[in-house]
Amino acid sequence: MVSQPTAPFLILAWLLSAGTSRAEEGPAGEPDSASQRALAEVLFRAGRELMEQGKIAPACAKFAESHRLDPALGTLLNLAVCHETEGRLASAWAEYNQAATLAKRRGDSARFDFARAASMRLEGRFATVRVGLSPAVERLSGLKLSIDRRELGRASLDVPIPLMPAPTS
Repeated sequence: MVSQPTAPFLILAWLLSAGTSRAEEGPAGEPDSASQRALAEVLFRAGRELMEQGKIAPACAKFAESHRLDPALGTLLNLAVCHETEGRLASAWAEYNQAATLAKRRGDSARFDFARAASMRLEGRFATVRVGLSPAVERLSGLKLSIDRRELGRASLDVPIPLMPAPTS
């Protein structure tokens, strides 16, 4: 059972939605169509409504699709909050870090502070795996490593790799 939104959640929702100018937030050099931006906005609003209703998994799906269509800092932060609420802490941590980087680049100190604090709060609260290979195996040509169908480069060896489990319903 999901509890109803509280006042702090509503303040957080305001912070995450304030000033989400999409026109300036798309990836540089990629043409965005007006219909794609409009659909992203509709999906974003639907995600916010679903979050307010406590329907977390469908809200996350709406935010993810909105962000895929038209990447925006506000959408990314909402997606991170959604994933954190859903218990997908590694995903949320990565999204908060990405949002902090974007907010810092834009000089948005409120969003930077929020994203950085959230990222630090989640640090170490999700599973990681460290992959190490023997020198003989490391020398094999054509060796490919993957986790959850994500191919890892050799630089991923001997560092903690966040594991991002699928959401539970």
